[in-house]
Amino acid sequence: MDLNLGKEILFLSDSDIRSIGITAEEINDSVEAVFKAKGEGRTAMRPKLSINLPGNQQFQAKAGVSQDPPYAAVKWVCPTPANDKKGIALYRPIILLNDSETGLPLAMLDGKWVTGVRTAAMTTIAAKYLADPESESLGLLTGGLQAYTHLDQMAAMFPRLKKVLCGSRTRATAERFAEYARSKGFEVEMPDNREDIAYKVDILASTIPHGKGDPPFLDCAKLREGSFVGMVDLGNTFFPETYGAVDKMVTDDLAQSAPGGPEPLPWTLPFYGEIGDLCAGTKAGRESDKERNGVIFSGIGLGDVGPSALAFERARERGIGQVLTL
Repeated sequence: MDLNLGKEILFLSDSDIRSIGITAEEINDSVEAVFKAKGEGRTAMRPKLSINLPGNQQFQAKAGVSQDPPYAAVKWVCPTPANDKKGIALYRPIILLNDSETGLPLAMLDGKWVTGVRTAAMTTIAAKYLADPESESLGLLTGGLQAYTHLDQMAAMFPRLKKVLCGSRTRATAERFAEYARSKGFEVEMPDNREDIAYKVDILASTIPHGKGDPPFLDCAKLREGSFVGMVDLGNTFFPETYGAVDKMVTDDLAQSAPGGPEPLPWTLPFYGEIGDLCAGTKAGRESDKERNGVIFSGIGLGDVGPSALAFERARERGIGQVLTL
């Protein structure tokens, strides 16, 4: 599919993107490539712009530019908790993809798929360098979208994974996810006690929505020795006074998330570095079987660039999507 650059763009709906058949391995590779470029200084970005409104409503703009692959992306999204009671989506992100060489727009994408997979891929890429490569068990706290995407992305990275421990706010949600995991060939356990999930696995991804107001209930010192934790819930699930039990904690962007940044994370200790440092080889990964390591991030626009570019390129190859005249 040819586009008249500067006069046409490609619109990709959620169903368009999902029909392309992009694999979890390809997603991981696309995200790692962009973070490697970041670690090597071949990207440009700014911390995300957040506009807060009453009722925990927040408009967010996340942007990033990559030289290789030559794409820029900006995502505009507004999580709105009040939508839950209205029976409508809590958020619906839209991504604008540009050619970074000419600066001209290429595509507009429904951002739901990209947001789901890139978040899980960021956790997975950090785990590639900081977790036990022979990890066999994965713990997932909550059974929403991020449980599904983290399972898919982690399974693509860690071939020895065979057991999944999961739990969610409701039993029905957990059971739906458990059925999905079993369909993928995993042995599944659903402990009633969430601590039994966190403390008994090689890799843990905690994705409890932080807007729900749950108090901390996990102790980092009780995580399995040598395990890896993805604090996708911004670390709010863990007692801050136990953070010191984690040996190496990385984030996506220090300028955004370190103390003094525009969106500091609850993590109160010095960061080991960024995901990009691991990918570029400027920081060592796991160096001991006893290390407890992890990642915590609030999300940056560069994370969206890789999967968005991948979806755009694959859609053009297969003639998928709607061409819009500017």
